[in-house]
Amino acid sequence: MGSQELLDNFDSYHAVKARRSFGPHGHCGMSLLIFESSARVYLEDGRLHKHFAEQGLDRNTWDRHRKVLFHSGRKRQLYGYMAIKEDLDIFNQHSRGKSKLKFEMRSYREMVVNQIREMSDDSHRLLYLKNKVVNEQKHAKAIQESFQFLSEKLWKTMEENLIVRQRTKMQHDHNKEEV
Repeated sequence: MGSQELLDNFDSYHAVKARRSFGPHGHCGMSLLIFESSARVYLEDGRLHKHFAEQGLDRNTWDRHRKVLFHSGRKRQLYGYMAIKEDLDIFNQHSRGKSKLKFEMRSYREMVVNQIREMSDDSHRLLYLKNKVVNEQKHAKAIQESFQFLSEKLWKTMEENLIVRQRTKMQHDHNKEEV
């Protein structure tokens, strides 16, 4: 089974890449699905592991000496489990001539718990900022309404002052004429 065929068979699990291991005597029976490094994908990898475990095709079955390699009709039987450091070391040991697979082992806490905590903190921060924006918008609207109200009041006051000045001037002119 080629790398692309392996990716196509498990496309619902969002693997990024597939690699096969060839030793000096050909294919060693090991292929890897490689996932991106994120909490969501770590959980997808766990879901794939669970899929194989529920079918009885997990690490325990693979490690037994009497495993079934082919179905009737010579169709290959696949086994799957989440790799550990030793699996990757064996994979690299049988990948002579090719570039070795570089990997970094991370704990569940680091990959999932911490990232979910960060996402939760980010979500709370986002909610806080959204509420702050809403409050700022309400405040800006209140200021705008106050400004509009005060502008109208100022305009009316200026008109009234103009009328009072005109009347005062008229009264003054009238008083001047009488004297």
